[in-house]
Amino acid sequence: MALGRSPVSIGVGKATMTVQPGEVYYNPRCREKIVIRTPAAHTGGQRSIMDLYVEPGGFAAGFHTHPFSDERFTLVRGRLRVHVDGQDITLNKIGQSVLIPPATVHRWFSASDDEVTFALVELRNR
Repeated sequence: MALGRSPVSIGVGKATMTVQPGEVYYNPRCREKIVIRTPAAHTGGQRSIMDLYVEPGGFAAGFHTHPFSDERFTLVRGRLRVHVDGQDITLNKIGQSVLIPPATVHRWFSASDDEVTFALVELRNR
């Protein structure tokens, strides 16, 4: 938990989850780490910003959608393959990005064999 910052709550269906800037989520099975930069509650529900770190061989747990949000992945380091609505897009240049529209099926995978991939992820609510 980040010190000196008050927690904020976001609604997920009928459940509520408290998220704080600096909070870290690590999934060893998928070899991914997410660091919360800006929770949606800090932007009036308009957007969330996260750092995504993916070890070689890492991946998103499954195909999914965000019904009311678009999602942008911007590459900072490494290589990231994003499967968007049946098509593979590989981010392999620093600053390259892909925008996934709301309600679009997608999933991502590390495309790097020897380094941790780092991407900035932004979810914007519509």
